[in-house]
Amino acid sequence: IGSRETMQGEPPYETARVPQVVALLLEGRAVDEVLDELEISHSNNPLPNLTSELTSHYCNSGYQIEEADVSAYTAAHLDDIAAEKWPYWAPIRHHFDIRSFGINAWRGADGDEVIKQHAEGEGGHEELYVVFSGHARFTIAGEELDAPAGTFVYIKDPLAERNAVAKAADTVVLSLGGWAGKAFEPSEWETQSLTPDA
Repeated sequence: IGSRETMQGEPPYETARVPQVVALLLEGRAVDEVLDELEISHSNNPLPNLTSELTSHYCNSGYQIEEADVSAYTAAHLDDIAAEKWPYWAPIRHHFDIRSFGINAWRGADGDEVIKQHAEGEGGHEELYVVFSGHARFTIAGEELDAPAGTFVYIKDPLAERNAVAKAADTVVLSLGGWAGKAFEPSEWETQSLTPDA
């Protein structure tokens, strides 16, 4: 890329400055901030006019120009995650598009079945339940377990029948699942349940 003609008094925009511009933009810096730092005139902003040149320069040099991540994390409050079909279900895995493990949250008032009666079935995944708030009573393979807030319940056997009933208002139970030695895949049940008419 050659030097760009400038108005009188403006600093020249030279090839050597291209890496500086790109590096700052890839850090997520605003265009105005980059212009100020490199002392490039706002009134004669060269960045839009150099888009094709920059792309060509970096592709030919073996670099890939990608959109910079604005943050290293994503956050959400539990109250902001709810399935349209079942508002008491918080499909956390789907909300964040988590690919490595399954996680959901289930809300209930005193007496509600927060974890529906089920077994994962042959080939099903292991599950870990966490009583996030409130109080629950689990029934697992016919055995009852009292589970106040802070209780972890790990069920390794996918054939074991399980359910949990809230014993206090504002009970929330998290469920996490996955397979030992097998990559996680979203279940068909989850996909279907996120479709309101399914």
